[in-house]
Amino acid sequence: MPAGVLMAPVVPGFTTQPARLRRTLQAIADHGVRLAGANLLRLQGGARAHFFEFLAHDFPQLVPRYEQLYARTNAPRPYADRVRVELNRLAGEVGVSRGVTGRCAPEVPPGDAAEPQASFDWKAPDRPAVSARRAAPQSAARSAGAC
Repeated sequence: MPAGVLMAPVVPGFTTQPARLRRTLQAIADHGVRLAGANLLRLQGGARAHFFEFLAHDFPQLVPRYEQLYARTNAPRPYADRVRVELNRLAGEVGVSRGVTGRCAPEVPPGDAAEPQASFDWKAPDRPAVSARRAAPQSAARSAGAC
């Protein structure tokens, strides 16, 4: 079964060093995974307060830079773009894809689409929590082999 790995969060100053990113991507590749995604740290609400408390206690020298880098929930676009470019470069070096552009999701084996799929019904507390639904049939374009 094709699977991917999500590296999250990628934390500036802790896990953004090229050598660390490369080791992580190499370990992903070494385990046969060929698709890796990554999310740069987001700081908002309670997570933001907790993270800044952690920094102040354990890494006080990083607080001014983080206050600048995370004046908002996300790091500024130019910084995020630099991290993305570096991740793409390193992923290419170790043979891991950073996206599925131009590729289709795996085909559903015949017969599997008709099997009921478990789902959660959150709106009806007086009914059982899990109900069965049938999977949606494939579209004609998908059946014809188009992505």
